[in-house]
Amino acid sequence: MPHYINTFYKTIHFPAGLGYISEALNQANIENKVFDMLLGYSEEDLMKRIAEYKPDLIGVSMMTFGYLYNYNLFKKIKAGFRDIPIALGGPHISSLRHKVMQESAEIDYGIIGEGEDTIVELCQDKLPVSNIKGLLYRENGNIAYTGDRVWIDDLDRISFPRFSNFEFNKYDGGIPLSTSRGCPYACIFCTIYLAIGKKMRMRSAKSVVDEIGYWHNRGYKTFGVADDNFSASFERVSEICKEIKKRGLKGLTFTCGNGLRADRVNLSLLKEMREAGFKYISFGVESANEHILKVIKKGEDIRAIENAIKDACDAGICVTLFFLLGSPGETKEDLQKSVDLSLRYPVYDSRFYNIVPYPGTELFEWIKKNNYFVRDPVEYLNSGSAWVANPIFFTPELSLKERQKLYFKLNRKLKNHTLKVKRSVHMEQVKQKLMQLGLPHWFSWIIARLYYTRLVQVRLFNSNLVHDSRMWFNKAVFVRTRIKS
Repeated sequence: MPHYINTFYKTIHFPAGLGYISEALNQANIENKVFDMLLGYSEEDLMKRIAEYKPDLIGVSMMTFGYLYNYNLFKKIKAGFRDIPIALGGPHISSLRHKVMQESAEIDYGIIGEGEDTIVELCQDKLPVSNIKGLLYRENGNIAYTGDRVWIDDLDRISFPRFSNFEFNKYDGGIPLSTSRGCPYACIFCTIYLAIGKKMRMRSAKSVVDEIGYWHNRGYKTFGVADDNFSASFERVSEICKEIKKRGLKGLTFTCGNGLRADRVNLSLLKEMREAGFKYISFGVESANEHILKVIKKGEDIRAIENAIKDACDAGICVTLFFLLGSPGETKEDLQKSVDLSLRYPVYDSRFYNIVPYPGTELFEWIKKNNYFVRDPVEYLNSGSAWVANPIFFTPELSLKERQKLYFKLNRKLKNHTLKVKRSVHMEQVKQKLMQLGLPHWFSWIIARLYYTRLVQVRLFNSNLVHDSRMWFNKAVFVRTRIKS
């Protein structure tokens, strides 16, 4: 089942979630190894690694995209290693729960929500499984659930990932930082609250900068903030920036790729963030129309969004804007307003995505109720991506054919605008690196200008997309439940 990846960058990021699981096992003195098929491994490599390591448990982190590929792979694992239980965690099982266990008989345990405490208790074997909260399991041919585990309020007590059981040097793209959990908002297309809850919980500034300092001392200075609501607290973000400055952690680069909420930043905070090293941030704008924002229950108004974009650009931060294509009630005119919004500011990038209805969301149920699907959910969840031009459903306002045309038209219209900004930014980066090597300013500028031709731009930012089935089954932790000496 194909998944679409960028073939030029080939960036393979550290899986932060599995990093936390592995670290929790380490802290409990439970031996474990991580196997990541994204690093170029085949199914045969996976089977060989299981045979060599002989784990007592195979834990898999899984998203909903490509779930049938995983189900089939679980069958192959069980065929070769019948007595090794499989524990499944991640968004797919947390969102759909019993349904997943019913669809895949090879899954022995389902870990719901936050998995650090649940998997440790399962591996320690001190409690009967019926007493381990947050656990789906099989009993006498039935699927039982122990009940939801209370969300972890004190995130500081969880050790941040050191990735000691990973093939560390095969990853790139920076160290992931997960500094908060939970989402109190109600966007109709989002499944985040199903996986990590609505209750907002945040690590302290000291805890976050302790993690940054740990990696800085090891020579790593590029970080990707993985939070869905990093700036939920103005005060905490400001404290993080001040603590970075206080400790003298210099040369840092932070990206916020998941998108900040526009109503949770201001110019003062953005300037403070830029000084601390936040050079790239994203805003999930979704739409530049008030009525569409209300329909999708974004909880923001367009004035706050415009102010945030302007302030971030004024603060010297490279800004990416994310828009959705095909929200309920959206028209061509609405989409044009979103394009106009992007063109008003010197943003680094703007992208339109066909909105993807995930099972368990309000959007999914709305489409199903109105019979608007043009692709079967089983099919698109196992063969597509948010990048794909073919829509999954239509609306009375936008037909399937119109959606297909608009996908290309809107992204093409924005491309030329953002390429000019990207060209300026990357030329400056090349120039600065050359100057650091001792070359004079004027010579560095000439080389940067010659290097960063339009041909290079197109290759960098518009490379072809290909598919690779390994993307579907990409993260597993092999656990030996015996305690390390």
